[in-house]
Amino acid sequence: MKSNFLASGLLTAAFVLNCIFINAQSVSDSIHVTTAGTLSSFISTNAKYEITDLKLTGTLNGTDFKFIRQMTELSTLDLSGASIVTGGDLTCYENTIMSGLLSDLLNLTKVVLPENLTSIGGAAFRACKRLSSVTIGNQVKVIDRGAFKECSALTHIDIPFGVEILGTLSVSTGSGVFEGCTKLKSISLPESLTFIDDGTFYDCTSLESVVFPDHLTSIEHYMFYNCTSLSSFTIPSKTLSIGIAAFNGCTSLTSINIPLGVETMNTSAFSGCSNLTSVTLPKSITYLDSYIFHNCSSLTAITLPNSITSIDDGVFQNCSKLKAIDIPYRVTTIGEEAFANCTSLETVDLKEGLSLINSDAFKNCKSLTTITIPEGIKTIFMSTFEGCSKLVKAELSSDITLIEYGAFKDCSSLTSINIPDKVTRIQGWAFGGCSSLTSIVIPKLTAQFENGVFAGCTGLRSIRCQAETPPGIYIDIFSEMYTFFQVDKTLCWLYVPVGATANYATAKGWKDFQHISESATATPDLTNNQIRIYSRDNSIVVQGSEMGDIISVYTINGQLAKQIISTGEESCIQMEPKRLYILKINQRSFKVPL
Repeated sequence: MKSNFLASGLLTAAFVLNCIFINAQSVSDSIHVTTAGTLSSFISTNAKYEITDLKLTGTLNGTDFKFIRQMTELSTLDLSGASIVTGGDLTCYENTIMSGLLSDLLNLTKVVLPENLTSIGGAAFRACKRLSSVTIGNQVKVIDRGAFKECSALTHIDIPFGVEILGTLSVSTGSGVFEGCTKLKSISLPESLTFIDDGTFYDCTSLESVVFPDHLTSIEHYMFYNCTSLSSFTIPSKTLSIGIAAFNGCTSLTSINIPLGVETMNTSAFSGCSNLTSVTLPKSITYLDSYIFHNCSSLTAITLPNSITSIDDGVFQNCSKLKAIDIPYRVTTIGEEAFANCTSLETVDLKEGLSLINSDAFKNCKSLTTITIPEGIKTIFMSTFEGCSKLVKAELSSDITLIEYGAFKDCSSLTSINIPDKVTRIQGWAFGGCSSLTSIVIPKLTAQFENGVFAGCTGLRSIRCQAETPPGIYIDIFSEMYTFFQVDKTLCWLYVPVGATANYATAKGWKDFQHISESATATPDLTNNQIRIYSRDNSIVVQGSEMGDIISVYTINGQLAKQIISTGEESCIQMEPKRLYILKINQRSFKVPL
């Protein structure tokens, strides 16, 4: 009895050990399905959950694929000798892997598709996160959108000759064919391809290289979005358009050549290419869409072809190393934030013909020193030059009628700016924080200042108003919204037209100036061949004269009042105030009011 019991125990142990060994190994099976829909009759319930490697031949329909989806341990699926037919519990069409048919098989690592397969449907293998090997037959013509989305173990795939479409020619919905294949490093594309759809390689963060057939005419939207390892790409020579955000976030891309023939580059095409240093634009481009080179923080220079007619919003925003830009003469519009935060931008050449510079266009261009606004510009829009802390001089178009909110706010180095005669309104904080501004002329037509226009202009020493009626201002003198907040009223002289002293001396906000002086004309500067003459306090100032020039000052009656010999430096001639003088130098005469 004892020996029988011992023998029985050893037998049981051997059986258990044998089961463990079997379960630790892959379980393979090869089945020929004669009648579509009968696969389940060949595999027991237990085997369904044990088989890891399965080879199928014969005919399969939706019922068979429903059963395959229940095989949770399935790792390798070889369908090379099978044919797919219409019908069954899941939607199936002849020679097609339908949408989602083999998606979410979490243990699937390898699949060999039927040799007679012609189409791979949308999301067919979506989220098969261990799938690393796919063999596609050469009869396949279409691989639809999202077919391999989030197959995050896939490192390489060969698309056979014969495939014509990656995606769909109809209205694009859903995901890109290989979207989220984060380990995909390379892919072989055939010359037979005629179309590659939106977002095909979206978020393929390991993709290093890919070659498109040269006959393709478009790089579709989001094609390489966030492909952070893509270091180079050759745009096919037949390309006509580059889609929205096509290369957005390609942080390893260092240079790109846009071939002649490309007519359209859509919004954000190269946005966030933070290592892009070199871009070649063709003459076939006429319009730079919004944010095309936004956040290209390594871009130091770019030549814009003369074919460009418009620069849209944010095109070069945050290009922090861009040093110079020459705006082509055909450009009529510069969009909002077009060059905002280009902190290294030193020079900007704006041409006549430009009719619109939009809000924030050059905001925080902290290296810009001078700017000339060409004729034709009628409005300086909100915050156009705000934060240009090294801007020393701004020359404005004589056509300007409105200076909007914060246009030159915090331009702390600005010493000189002309407010054109046609300006009727200056909005809030237009010159707020311009602490180096020493003098300003207010045109006759300017009837209204809004809050804080000159707030923080602590260096302001001369304001010349051409209007007899004081312009309206924001009055609360204890608030930073006060038009002249922090302007020292004891040091800053207010010059007004003859007979207008009483108007200003009784006007709220204006009467706080302790020095109000009348001037026969509110035009302080007279310029003639580089000689600049203006009045300051009770003196006539002459700049630009040559050493040895004789400078003579006469009364309005022709009597010589003073005469000096120029030293070649600035000459300051003190005279009696509230009078009109005639200044002569080198046979030229100037009327100068004090």
